[in-house]
Amino acid sequence: MDVNAFGATLEAIAGALDAGKIAFALTKLSTELACLRQRLHAPGWRVACEALDRHPIMTLLMEDPIIRHARATPSIGCAPPGLIELLVEGPERDVANHAASPLGRALSAETRNMALLRGLAERRRGTLRWINAQHEFAQAGTGCRHIVLGSGAMVARMVRTVGGAQRAATAGPLERPSAFLLAEMVDGLPVARLLDLMRVLPSLLVPRGQLLIGAIASDAPDLAWLEAVLTWQPIVRNERILSQLAGLALGPQVEAACWRDATRTIVFTEITCKTRTAGTRHQPRVAARRESVGH
Repeated sequence: MDVNAFGATLEAIAGALDAGKIAFALTKLSTELACLRQRLHAPGWRVACEALDRHPIMTLLMEDPIIRHARATPSIGCAPPGLIELLVEGPERDVANHAASPLGRALSAETRNMALLRGLAERRRGTLRWINAQHEFAQAGTGCRHIVLGSGAMVARMVRTVGGAQRAATAGPLERPSAFLLAEMVDGLPVARLLDLMRVLPSLLVPRGQLLIGAIASDAPDLAWLEAVLTWQPIVRNERILSQLAGLALGPQVEAACWRDATRTIVFTEITCKTRTAGTRHQPRVAARRESVGH
């Protein structure tokens, strides 16, 4: 990578920020980073990120309370603690935003408007709506029970407590949940761990229960921004990978439907099992083909 050429580009973008051309500057920086991430191999991309870290433009970008918060806790996998809450609450409820400089508030407004960050905020809001809807179902006496799994530790405790498929096989239909939702935790799950969960969780559901997965799309336009500016490296996936994982984990006893959210940055996959014990089969096949799936 030509570090000098990248440095000159950063100088021009910093000049645009100084001139108050916030939207133009951030769009230019986001586009430049996306091109570099696509063109460079991993070592070259790390060099570009390090060059950005050292450049004086980072002092300007750190005026944004969202960027400052994210960079305080660099993350591989799940989002930096508190970042999604900042995006969901909005600037009017963000204490740090009120205390920020005019430049910081202007930068924050543009950051929040990026497609992927809007998608992340809406994924969280959608999860909350989903939970509220299930409370309403329960109050109506429908017997439906949906469970949101928010962290790897929570899943581990749940599987350990229930005892996997053996315990589920003896549970009555009203003791079983009708759906599991895996959303933000998927950003930090390697393919092997996600496969394990996809094998076990459907066997704990009522017949034809559903497993809903919401993952960051591998072609989301702002991934380079997340990695270089917010110092967050989530695990990303696409429709093909999620469908393959469903087939590997559950074999032919599964129906999988994929769609994107309104921002086109979040991939949702709804998996419905035809038999309650399907998840306990096909493990040799998974082991044999796991490496071909990737993540």
